[in-house]
Amino acid sequence: CGNIGRPLSDAASSTAPDTVLVAELSSFQLRFVHTLRARAAVVLNVADDHLDWHGDADSYGQAKARIWIGQHPDDWAIANADDPTSTDLRDRHAAGRHASFSATHPVPIGVGRQDASLVMAHPDGATRAVVPLADLSSQAPHHVSNVAAAATVAILAGLEASAVADAARAYHAGDHRFQTIAVVDDVTYVNDSKATNVHATSAALDAAPDIVWIAGGLSKGVELRPLGEHLQHVRAGVFIGTAADELASICARAGVPAHRSDSIEAAVAIAAELAEPGTTVLLAPACASFDQFRDYAERGARFGAAVRMLADARRAAAGRADAGDSGDRTAR
Repeated sequence: CGNIGRPLSDAASSTAPDTVLVAELSSFQLRFVHTLRARAAVVLNVADDHLDWHGDADSYGQAKARIWIGQHPDDWAIANADDPTSTDLRDRHAAGRHASFSATHPVPIGVGRQDASLVMAHPDGATRAVVPLADLSSQAPHHVSNVAAAATVAILAGLEASAVADAARAYHAGDHRFQTIAVVDDVTYVNDSKATNVHATSAALDAAPDIVWIAGGLSKGVELRPLGEHLQHVRAGVFIGTAADELASICARAGVPAHRSDSIEAAVAIAAELAEPGTTVLLAPACASFDQFRDYAERGARFGAAVRMLADARRAAAGRADAGDSGDRTAR
């Protein structure tokens, strides 16, 4: 429940007292909380976002840190060991017991990576395996990080590691979250329309070896230049919306060819021409959608529809070519 799904207040008022609620809370909601007490609370990361609303990066971080303010000393305050900002906020604001998660290394208490597995370091000092990375639906760093975070919360809240492992194996990201739409002529089309900030888009850009990148929209007052540090795998960019010129300039400074498009449909067509076998055409906008779309879901849906139209057109063209070859052989 929470920011995505059923309102937390509704869930809390209409369920049995012993029900465990799992809530996803936005910085907008946390900015105004005063009585929230989470028995286990985790901040996944803190990277500049929504600065047009919060005013500055410090206010944004302080809003996120409010998830810990109502905790008691026996509650768990969990931060990302791979993200120093979230760890610093936890250390300064959380009264609860401290734990961490990591996609890259073991942690003192919590779930971290050890070799090719996620392992749980328990408060009593014992370390036990949770799940091999090979069992996950994706080994992309951001997915491993999310699984480690969820596993840390769940195990510290009392769930058995085996149940957590079963859930991790069964989980597949929902629509618009690094979602493969189709493979057309050995080019993979991925919809990550939910990547509406620099941090999420940077993770997406690091998750494939050869990319044509589609991005753009409203930047929300956020500095986009850090994206320039994640263009090593990008062969070209195709940009839409209000931030198109800024993104094109970032690419130009990195020596990456940039193209502009008036629509998501035209962007898919341009990207298809730029891609080669083995390339990923990635929609990872780094921006909000409201300059051209109702929301990120509509943006992702239109991307998906354009990709499917492209796939249908390519199949139809291949069918006509095969029919022509057959006719030529018959005539001969």
